[in-house]
Amino acid sequence: IIMDDLQNCDKKVEVKIRSIHPNLVTPDQEGPEYNMLTYLKEYNAKVPVSILVKSAFFKNIITKDKNILQKNKAIDIKLTARKHQVSIEALLSCLDYLDHSDFKLMDCNPSNMLSLLVTANFLGISELEQTITRFVLSNLKANNIVQTVNIALQTNNHKLLDEAYIFIRILLLSRFKQMPLPKHFQEDKNLRFDSPFLMYFPQKGKPVRTNLEVFKEKAHQSIIEREFYHKVQPQYNLMRVERNRSPESFTGSDYPHTFKLLRDHDNQLLLYAERWSDSGPIVISKSPAVQFSDEYIGVITNNFWGHEFWVYDHGVEEKVAKNFPSGFIKQREEQLYIKYETNILGEVPRSLKCKWKSAGETYSLINVPPKWNDRTECYTLNFYGRVNRASAKNFQMIMPEDPDTIYFMFGKASRDAFHLDYRSPLSMLQAFSIGLTSLARKRVVS
Repeated sequence: IIMDDLQNCDKKVEVKIRSIHPNLVTPDQEGPEYNMLTYLKEYNAKVPVSILVKSAFFKNIITKDKNILQKNKAIDIKLTARKHQVSIEALLSCLDYLDHSDFKLMDCNPSNMLSLLVTANFLGISELEQTITRFVLSNLKANNIVQTVNIALQTNNHKLLDEAYIFIRILLLSRFKQMPLPKHFQEDKNLRFDSPFLMYFPQKGKPVRTNLEVFKEKAHQSIIEREFYHKVQPQYNLMRVERNRSPESFTGSDYPHTFKLLRDHDNQLLLYAERWSDSGPIVISKSPAVQFSDEYIGVITNNFWGHEFWVYDHGVEEKVAKNFPSGFIKQREEQLYIKYETNILGEVPRSLKCKWKSAGETYSLINVPPKWNDRTECYTLNFYGRVNRASAKNFQMIMPEDPDTIYFMFGKASRDAFHLDYRSPLSMLQAFSIGLTSLARKRVVS
């Protein structure tokens, strides 16, 4: 059978769809007995071959069984397991889509769309499957997330599974007070977490559950995807930090502050950071995003006085991580420690040091002390043309054992733009973090 002929074939094939499943009817009297009745629903239709072969399922049947075209043999579909979400209504909607590239026979609610997704996957209608996936992703909620995960596993839908993982991670971390619940999220007390299971108890019907251990591979993949920001680049890297402060409010606050790390030669955005108060954490991500989303890279925390900083990766605290099944979410690791010497009056230049461990080795950086210039009557450093404005935030860092090599350089280029240059053994996340702490307001450092 030539495929081109089938795509243009107007011959109609009879399609029989029968739904056969047991109905359990509980008798009025007490006791363990049940009356088992069989529920039968049937639908027959004659559909042109040119429409059926748009489905991989029907195309496979027609090309393998010559009696369908030669002897008018019907295609008989028996649905015997309601738990797989395939229904006559969903099958009819899929046939309608093949005919009109539209589906009209089902209400567009998440539950029905999940049934349609399973059916489209079963019939091999990839375009419809992609369309429904987009709909389901835009309607993820606490009351359908468990069912969505199970359907994603059943249909091997990686995109749906990835987004479901992020949704669950954010929802559960908000319950453990790791972050505020985003505005577009809604809590539901019927969604319960009992590691390793996530369960939903509807007001009517049986509860459903899923095992969060299915996300181990996704969690591991999220670590691999972030390696670029932790990887040490051997070359000298020329970057720029752009700062944006909100207009000052009636309370005198100009928060939030946002920051962009841009590659100097092509302005490519590499990292984004945000801070909402003087004492709040600085959240670092690939782009503007919610903390603990798939864009989240790390966070900078500080002490009350604002002169000590700790840089962490995208994981969570140990006390939180232990509540989840192994591998579901990463336990955070310290990437860098930064300390500024107290300097309330600002009579001398800032002094700071950094310390971190990598591959079993401990590294430390100290800032280069600027020299007093009698002619200009100020402290100066040679920034080799990379800094245009004088500022207390301008500094360079060296290793104590290698004072002739500049490993990090940060300086003001304009009111809200700063050049940031670094080299091995610093990673991009570490270098950006050092620059951000320089811009952060501190109670005991001028």
